Amino acid sequence: MEINQSEVCNLDLAKNLRDLGVKQTGEFCWIYSIEGRKNVWRVSHKDAPYSDYAIRDGAPCAFTVAELGAMFPNEVVYPVRNCVGKWQHAGYLPGQYFASEADARAKMYIYFIENGLLPVP
Repeated sequence: MEINQSEVCNLDLAKNLRDLGVKQTGEFCWIYSIEGRKNVWRVSHKDAPYSDYAIRDGAPCAFTVAELGAMFPNEVVYPVRNCVGKWQHAGYLPGQYFASEADARAKMYIYFIENGLLPVP
């Protein structure tokens, strides 16, 4: 199963979530692979060949928008796309803009955990 990398949180946010202790239960993960002559990070389904090795070795989950949304309580207001096509959440992260909704949700979740507003799942 393939997924566009813009539909999951970026690698840095995924590592941050992992390092904060968020359970790595997503359907996709970031894996380090060889493509042509370059080593690159890419998103892979957790059941794809070699993904299980990457997960055991600590590869971070590439959480989707839906997976990140399910981690929040119902009262949380989600990020919106502004007039220039960037995602933002003025209520919690004013002045910060993100390339994707997944990145905005991941950063908001990190903010909640770091500020004691949500427990680490």
